[in-house]
Amino acid sequence: MEPGGRRPAPPPVRIVQEFLNSSDALTVQETLNTPADLERWMRRHALDPGPTPLQRRDLTRALRVREAIRTVAAGHNGRPASPADIEALNGEAAAARWRVAFHADGRPVAHPQGSGMTGLVAELISAVVRSEEAGIWDRLKACPACGWAFFDHSRNRRGRWCTMAICGSRAKMRAFRIRARSVSPRARPADPGR
Repeated sequence: MEPGGRRPAPPPVRIVQEFLNSSDALTVQETLNTPADLERWMRRHALDPGPTPLQRRDLTRALRVREAIRTVAAGHNGRPASPADIEALNGEAAAARWRVAFHADGRPVAHPQGSGMTGLVAELISAVVRSEEAGIWDRLKACPACGWAFFDHSRNRRGRWCTMAICGSRAKMRAFRIRARSVSPRARPADPGR
């Protein structure tokens, strides 16, 4: 269920959205608390967690990748990604395994390979690349208020909030209060009822 009744992201970026939203800042719920949670998430998304159980370091790596991708998605909404996050994603992309296959029409396609964290990272980066090729990667945004990843289906690609009813109205109310405080008492018009 997407906040505000939004439609979810289409493939291929849907898996990235679901991975980012495995942590919900609005309800303060983290679904990836243990390596076993990460294994369950991978199985639900048809990814092979590998022949040996994932370890705490795998979970730490997955969460680091998730938050680095979230900062890139926040960049689609006006917040630049940190150089450290970009560097981390470049390192992960370099370590990912790929197999290139040609379709009958001669088009090459890179397929992610591997299991466990190698397979997870390769699948996420592959989804990002395919989304960029489809011209929709910049539509996956992170809400500036809560970090929830949403897909901007608007024609002008100017959606900003995961939901206007919660994050958008809170931000607008905060901005209103700041503006109201910045008006000094002397500058305020006299109350006509006095």
